[in-house]
Amino acid sequence: MTTEEIKVRIHHACPLLAESSEVFSELVNFFLGESKIVSNFGELPRLLAPHRLFRVIRVCGSSIPDCAVRLIDEHPEFTGAKGMLRYYRCPPGVNWRDVERAEDELGNAMLMDVYGWAPDGFTLFETADAGKFELVAILAF
Repeated sequence: MTTEEIKVRIHHACPLLAESSEVFSELVNFFLGESKIVSNFGELPRLLAPHRLFRVIRVCGSSIPDCAVRLIDEHPEFTGAKGMLRYYRCPPGVNWRDVERAEDELGNAMLMDVYGWAPDGFTLFETADAGKFELVAILAF
C-alpha cells in the first residue's frame, strides 16, 4: 500500500486529523513499510473513534523489553488510554522472545476495561541502526 492510500484511509476514519500532526505522521509510519508483523487496517477506525484525544509517546532503550519498561515507568498515564497502536524499531535479527516479554509487560500494566478498550495492535520494524531500540506508542484517550 502506498503512502497516499494510507493517508486516504486515515482521512476517511478521522477527517479532522491534520496531516501535519504527529499522530497522523506516526499512523502512516505504523501502516507503511516492511513490518515483521502485518498491520491490520481494521484497527484504524477503532483508534480514531469520535470524541477521542490522541498522543504519541516515544521511548528508547537497550532492548525491546527495556523500551516497554521505560514506557511503563516514565509514562504511567498510558495505562488510562482507551486504545493503542504501537511499533518497535530494532536492529536486524529480532529476538521474538524479547517481543513477547515486552508485550507481556505492557499487558500487565494496562488498566483494561473489557467493554471499552480498543484497539490494541503492534508491529515491528528492523532498522540498520545497530544497538538502537525504540517504541512508538500512538494512544487514544
